[in-house]
Amino acid sequence: MSRLQAEWLKNLEQNIAAYEQDLLEKTGLDFPGIAATANGISRDVICKMAHTSGIAVVPVTAGKGEIGGFAESVAAILSQAGFRTRVMPQTDVDGLYSAYTAPDIDFVFLADDDTYVGLDLNCRRISENSRATARGFVTVLEAMCPEGLPGKEVLVMGCGKVGTYATEALLERGALPVLFDKTAAAKTLGERLGLPLCSGREEIKRYSYLIDATNEGDWMTPDLLHENAIIVAPGVPLSFTEAAFATHGDRLVHDLLHIGTLTMIGELCQ
Repeated sequence: MSRLQAEWLKNLEQNIAAYEQDLLEKTGLDFPGIAATANGISRDVICKMAHTSGIAVVPVTAGKGEIGGFAESVAAILSQAGFRTRVMPQTDVDGLYSAYTAPDIDFVFLADDDTYVGLDLNCRRISENSRATARGFVTVLEAMCPEGLPGKEVLVMGCGKVGTYATEALLERGALPVLFDKTAAAKTLGERLGLPLCSGREEIKRYSYLIDATNEGDWMTPDLLHENAIIVAPGVPLSFTEAAFATHGDRLVHDLLHIGTLTMIGELCQ
């Protein structure tokens, strides 16, 4: 998980309803629908759990310190999905203890510099964000593809944690992943899973379906993209230049926290 920056999150709460509407128009899935579909369960299950469950988000100050707006953003996403959610006034272990002992809290969400998790206090279950984010964005890509993913080549750009999990999720859906990374990570993953590699940036435009899990930002120009490319981008910051966003933004889904967080609560509701 890339460490987020406070300035990236400053408008998330104000724009959350508009983001859900955009997601619905592009995928046919609203927030409860994402949570459900990414985990193979009914949307009704999510809605029922939302009406009966309480969620606490615990700010964490360990390591490099609390990310301003992170806890509030997570709470806003879960609230938009219908859950009764609050940010704990206490932080770190004290916050987790307070959430655990509160009679109306069923789930806890918290993150440090390395790991973002959701905890089910009743069933002793855990959901980890990197894996959930990958599964969620593959679900979104599948929803955006008119004929589904089986048999389709999908270029996975960036073969870190999220890219690796996304590749595995694509294989489970019968897709044909092709790997790209500026480091040796693509070669290593390709050898392990028996998958082909994209040899360079100039080859990206060959692919109509892309998962961008890179973390450089502002490098992908329109000339690198297939004219009808459908792109989901869990990587932060966003790779698209302004020009690329202008030409392909209507076929792009990118966010900082939403889809991963929704997939996490869906996993905990199973």
